Amino acid sequence: MSNYDSRHRAFEAFNMNYSPANSMDEHFQRCWAQQSCGGCLDRLDCSWCPYTWSCVPNEHTIPFLAPAFDAEICPHPDERWEVRTRPLGCHVSSRMGLTVAVTIVATLAAVLVVAASVVLVRKIWKSGKMGWGWIYRWKSPFQRQADRGDPERDPLLSTEQEDPAANI
Repeated sequence: MSNYDSRHRAFEAFNMNYSPANSMDEHFQRCWAQQSCGGCLDRLDCSWCPYTWSCVPNEHTIPFLAPAFDAEICPHPDERWEVRTRPLGCHVSSRMGLTVAVTIVATLAAVLVVAASVVLVRKIWKSGKMGWGWIYRWKSPFQRQADRGDPERDPLLSTEQEDPAANI
């Protein structure tokens, strides 16, 4: 008997023992038998659907992203994004985990934009291309009305500070 024949027979024996349908059914039964979230998440490749109180198989690489790839991960369609998975635990749904992740990424992006803006303004300021002239150009439309020479728009009370020593 050659080495090839022994390998071929071993491979055929392995195929006879392996059946994807049976293993999926066994996996489904193993998960479905769990009646609590903690027991469900203790099982490998199982996730908890809180509305129907059911433990379902979840063999996705990143379990809390399973609703993005499988619309029927849970028995009820409304709980699709409420699935609880092993890395996050019973109190955190996929929706909440994704919300937190997006919020953190958006906050970091905003901080990065603000920091880059500050660095850019400092470089421009140090180069001498930006002086105080831009402030005067910005303030010109908002100057006091009295400076424009229209007596109707002059303030009623004097804006000049009186000397407190002169009043004594």
